[in-house]
Amino acid sequence: MIQPVDLSHTYVLPDDYLNRPTANEGFSKSDSNLVFQYEEEPFTFNITRKDTNEVLFSTTGNPLVFSNQFLQFNTSLPQNHTISGLGESYHRYINEAGSVRTLFASDKSTIVDANLYGTHPVYYDERKTGSHAVYWRSSAPQEVLVEDHSLTWRSISGIIDLYFYAGPTVPDAISQFVSSIGMPTLQPYWALGYHQSRWGYDSIEKLETVVENFKKKDIPLETLWSDIDYMNKSRDFTSDPKSFPESNFTSFINKLHGSSQHYVPIVDPAIYYPESDEVYDVYSTGLQHDAYLKNPDGSLYVGEVWPGATVFPDFFANSTEEWWTRVLSTWHGKR
Repeated sequence: MIQPVDLSHTYVLPDDYLNRPTANEGFSKSDSNLVFQYEEEPFTFNITRKDTNEVLFSTTGNPLVFSNQFLQFNTSLPQNHTISGLGESYHRYINEAGSVRTLFASDKSTIVDANLYGTHPVYYDERKTGSHAVYWRSSAPQEVLVEDHSLTWRSISGIIDLYFYAGPTVPDAISQFVSSIGMPTLQPYWALGYHQSRWGYDSIEKLETVVENFKKKDIPLETLWSDIDYMNKSRDFTSDPKSFPESNFTSFINKLHGSSQHYVPIVDPAIYYPESDEVYDVYSTGLQHDAYLKNPDGSLYVGEVWPGATVFPDFFANSTEEWWTRVLSTWHGKR
């Protein structure tokens, strides 16, 4: 599926933000400055600018591969271009000729040339004649090979569902991309303040010290975050009885709120899977709500995260949101 998207103006947040229509609503092919042309045999296609006839993307002479568990297409690139985007990863060299960008979120943030938390399969092609963007709408693992005069995109599954954004500037292309995938959720005002978050605050005393040091240095602190250090055996919706006893935990949070500050505990959507007769209420209630991902044979899909064996909420299931909201609310009520 080839989707030309051409919004003629830089995006400005409208008054009817929450009820905003999708980017292509009321948009026709004739409105676009992009032209899609193709040949049936062998299948190739070009994307050009209508007003200049400049070729932005071309698979002519570049065979399309569409087979079981392997997809590949590539396009020619002109001289004096710059490729950006294709996040998230931590690379020594960003999109230089010969570099391979792997798009597969793996949380290896301390390793050079490794992947981080998110995957954004979109790149921005900056040229002297103007800029545009290309987005492959897919959640499958991918890699992109950037060469001097070509770009090759591969995946091990899915379909080729491409979106092209005409720009003609990078800010325009970014606005057009964001307008088609959806705007971010509106955040509360306090979320715009300074937030302190890190792994390693493994006791109430350490959290208190952090808050006190900010106060001593007269540095505004809007929100303090805890990583999984606060949990009992790394299990969601629990707190360590020794380093985060209930009464001290509640007192600390109340003190923060009394100073108009906020506290955010990180919660991983990976629920400990008891492999014996051990009782873990969160797991049990999720099981009752049929809230977990399953294998094709109907058995629970069991992986491994911080607490050990884990199951994962299926947020597409009908009752998962109700269950997840309930356990969050119950846990919040204890504080």
